[in-house]
Amino acid sequence: MTSDGLGTVGVGTVRAATEDLARKAARRTHPNLKDTAADHIREQILSGEFRPGSKVDQDEIAITLGISRLPVREALIELAQEGLVESIPRRGSFVVELDPDDILDHFRVYGLVAGMAARRCAERIDQAGLDRLRELHDQMKAATEPGRQMALNFEFHRIIHVAGGSRQLRSILSYLGRALPMGMFRHTAEWEAMAESHHGLILSALQARDPEATAAGVERHLRDAATYTVELLRAAGYWSGPATGAR
Repeated sequence: MTSDGLGTVGVGTVRAATEDLARKAARRTHPNLKDTAADHIREQILSGEFRPGSKVDQDEIAITLGISRLPVREALIELAQEGLVESIPRRGSFVVELDPDDILDHFRVYGLVAGMAARRCAERIDQAGLDRLRELHDQMKAATEPGRQMALNFEFHRIIHVAGGSRQLRSILSYLGRALPMGMFRHTAEWEAMAESHHGLILSALQARDPEATAAGVERHLRDAATYTVELLRAAGYWSGPATGAR
């Protein structure tokens, strides 16, 4: 903030965002068992390994991860809240049969909320924050290793969210973001080129202090990500082939 407590978000807030990212990265390095199980099941669902309608085998997951069934059950409760699985008493948990509109709608809702944060960010972030975003954008363009690209992308958007979002808004974004099949397209050259273009437009709008253009850029970014993800899932056969289990 400025010295009078009003106006733009300064370098201290950006630094706090980066430190928050480091703390979260540390937690991801040593996740609890429930999170480990949830991440594994979520990835299997969103990659198409667990087919829509198939039963989630808790024993197999526990053996694969080398953990007990308790954190697997806890993970399935979380994934049911995210809408990825459905738990049926005395029958088990099953992968929800999402259709393309489910994925498109989820991305678009995420985009609308992210757009709210971006709109505020354009009004609040200061030059030091903009310089940091420019640095991240340049690093993303130069990066070739997928993990590095993912980390830089996460930090780019996280700084915008922190600068423009309330605690409640950031909480909603975090919740919505967990259920996005982001890993499907981050590793493709086509998406990286598209994302680079989008990030450049978002950064230009922020530098122009244009809230509406910034929000529109973020919303377009997520809409295009939604369309691209559905295309990839369809190409991967997510909506074809028999389920691996039966209800």
